Amino acid sequence: MKRGDSDFTYDFLADRPQLKDELVKKVAGQFSRTPADQITYEQITSNQNNYELREGFFHRLSTDASRNITGFANVRPGRFVLIANVGSFDIVITHQDAASVAQNRVLSHTAANITLNANESVFLIYDSVTARWRSLAMTGA
Repeated sequence: MKRGDSDFTYDFLADRPQLKDELVKKVAGQFSRTPADQITYEQITSNQNNYELREGFFHRLSTDASRNITGFANVRPGRFVLIANVGSFDIVITHQDAASVAQNRVLSHTAANITLNANESVFLIYDSVTARWRSLAMTGA
């Protein structure tokens, strides 16, 4: 299976069952909060540095063209979020991009930019030791 297939899932945790179990518990806790944890943002109309994530778990983003996000603000240790592209255009989450302040940057699981096509999502967790967001897994449309 390859990126773009309808059942594509990049399972970064496949050979890490203990970490996967811990994350499943954390995700379950995140989902059991309130409906306000599902947040749909205004359409992004330019590249974004230090993009402000509101409190919550599930963040629904869309753009008017392919746009870059160089980092996410509103960090805290262990914060776990799901970023979903609910629009028609690509959202590119750039890897270690100096356009965002260091603590808001993203360390990609591939060490490259993460391109979210329409209906794709990525899980991010904030690592306070490295002071970076880390991508864990990506799901395809």
